[in-house]
Amino acid sequence: MPATADDLLGQIESYHLMSAEDIAAVRARWFLPDRPEAHDATRFCEWLRASHALTDFTLNALARGRADRLTLHKYRLIDRLRAGPEAGDYLAADPLDRRVHIQIIAPALAHDPARFGRFRQVVQRAMNVLHPNVPRVLDLGHTPDVDFLVSEHIDGESLEEVLKKRGKLPPDLAVRIFVMAFDALEALHRGQLWAGELTAGCLVLTVGDKGGHGGRSVRLANFAFPKRFFDSSALNVTGQPAAAAPPPADDLLPEGPAEPEDDIARLGAAFYRCVTGWEPAPAAAPARVQELAPDVPIELADLIDHLVDPDPGRRPPTAAAVVRALRTFLKADEKAVAPAAAPVRGPAGMPAAAGNGRLSVDPLRPDEPEVTRYFRAVMRHEGSDLHLSVGSPPMARVRNAVQPLDAPVLTREGMQRLVDPIIPPLGRTQLDQSGGADFAFVVGEGEARFRVNVFKQRGLMLGLVARRVTAVIPTFHDLHLPPLLEKLCEYEQGLIIVSGVTGSGKSTTLAAMIDYINAREQVHILTIEDPIEYLFTNNKAVISQREVGIDVSDWHTALKHAVRQDPDVILVGEMRDRETFEAGITAAETGHLVFCTLHSSSAPSTIGRILDLFPAEMHPAMRQSLAFNLKAIVSLKLLPCNRPGVARIPATEVMVVNSTIRELIIRGEDKKLADAIRIGTLEGMYEFNESLRQLVLRGDLDHATALHASSNPDALKMALKGIKISQGGLI
Repeated sequence: MPATADDLLGQIESYHLMSAEDIAAVRARWFLPDRPEAHDATRFCEWLRASHALTDFTLNALARGRADRLTLHKYRLIDRLRAGPEAGDYLAADPLDRRVHIQIIAPALAHDPARFGRFRQVVQRAMNVLHPNVPRVLDLGHTPDVDFLVSEHIDGESLEEVLKKRGKLPPDLAVRIFVMAFDALEALHRGQLWAGELTAGCLVLTVGDKGGHGGRSVRLANFAFPKRFFDSSALNVTGQPAAAAPPPADDLLPEGPAEPEDDIARLGAAFYRCVTGWEPAPAAAPARVQELAPDVPIELADLIDHLVDPDPGRRPPTAAAVVRALRTFLKADEKAVAPAAAPVRGPAGMPAAAGNGRLSVDPLRPDEPEVTRYFRAVMRHEGSDLHLSVGSPPMARVRNAVQPLDAPVLTREGMQRLVDPIIPPLGRTQLDQSGGADFAFVVGEGEARFRVNVFKQRGLMLGLVARRVTAVIPTFHDLHLPPLLEKLCEYEQGLIIVSGVTGSGKSTTLAAMIDYINAREQVHILTIEDPIEYLFTNNKAVISQREVGIDVSDWHTALKHAVRQDPDVILVGEMRDRETFEAGITAAETGHLVFCTLHSSSAPSTIGRILDLFPAEMHPAMRQSLAFNLKAIVSLKLLPCNRPGVARIPATEVMVVNSTIRELIIRGEDKKLADAIRIGTLEGMYEFNESLRQLVLRGDLDHATALHASSNPDALKMALKGIKISQGGLI
């Protein structure tokens, strides 16, 4: 253990184990002049553990003097994974704080030039696989001590865990899972890769992050690289000597899927188990599916029987053939259930793809920039985002899964050709000076509007991400938001914050609130946005919309001038820094109703997020200001919905500032805010778990999705059983 807490924090800073913002927050919250134990390393470590600032894994490495092993070039190790197909490997963060999966390559492999050369070739092939159900292989790294492989981290529950709890799955659900799994297998075979260990433990069901029916998807873990290739102990984070690794097997790296039917049989065995609850016999012909599970339709049962047939010649020749058969079954099933014809969909409710498995793209229309055809593809497939990156085909996010469009791989010159016609002159200047630019792009004659971000990456290459903005401003009813938001719009003065993570619907919720006021109040509404997303039409109110970078130079200047423009209501797109928040709170103090957004996970945590913008000596004053000007915080989580015709539905948490909450904010007792929300039901307040409970009872969410979204799943389980948790006194 380092001698003092100062030494410990020095190591954390030196090895970049926290962001600069988090380190500044730790300094402000721990190293207080009146804290006698401020320099005690052990107490400091306990505080970091209790506040979840660092994991036990990281703190143990610091205590053993092994902090240098926690940084592998640009990747920062966070924890040792203990469950699922990634168990034994490391969870890490990249420079953008995105979670990645790191595997330490076994020394016996890394130190064998011939075998490691073959391993590198397979890694290069794996990096070229772009499929929503295959985790991206991102990097092959080297330090003086170890070589390591970096890929996307899969957060979810393995099919093995599901089957242990449920025994087997309904046939229609199994089909939706395996149509994605076989489609992913076909992508691997096209890339000349073996699928590897195709067991139920390597199929991971994800919720929310990746697309699929009802927000569900399946991803293939450990593909191409069996676990025997890796040895996490070689990093020696604990300081204990690593166990001697066995010599590499002779069959270390097959050159490619010369016999894809073997992969098909392994995946077919998992499919067989899903619908029957039994493992197929390894040598003899297994019992027919209909004998073990009569509820499985005959056509589907016959297909699964062929998948596990001991004779390779009787199995489907390719994974693509299995996908076509399963999609045919899905379409027949949908026609049998649906009373009217529905648009043709691919696996798990995805829009139909082109013949090569990619989303189709319409021909370019005359007099439109070339990139417009990709924007129109997002519109056609009811997607939310467009991603353009050199070295990959154009990608669209459809039902929360990023999928390739039917278009060529983008080159550096092609990317420049797509961006140049649509980026405005000011955006070009911003891109050259700061490496990124935001602007809005309108398709056709107002057919759709996109919020576009163009940025530089990997030196001089360009990237583009565009989010589709709905042309029609939705109502609270359209968004399935609680009626309480209408009452919040009736305040005459104060600050109302809408919080949530990226993509949770904050901007759309604010637009609905502004349009509600516009339809009912004769006031002046001023919006400050970057860029303007929703275009408002004056109704009873007069609305002025200013875009940062076009109508005004920066956020601070816009807010400083706002109070001189006679507004009654001010909308700020996002509170990004101390100066912006100070200007916003000043506007609220001077009699304006101010709406803004903030990135935080819950209503109580929003207070701490605001205080993190300010030095510690300003916290008492900021608490006073918040207590008397903050009116409410609405937090959002957007979740996949079970209701037909509704893709996603918000779970909400509402905190209205009453006398109890005002007192807790002033006294710095933020941990009691959640309890105050629970007992404030008569004033319309409720926490996320109550919102999740109601959504489950209405049939909008299933139990698994609700528990995954909850920060306290044990309490939610009890609430769903009708057991209420009593709260002690707050004051």
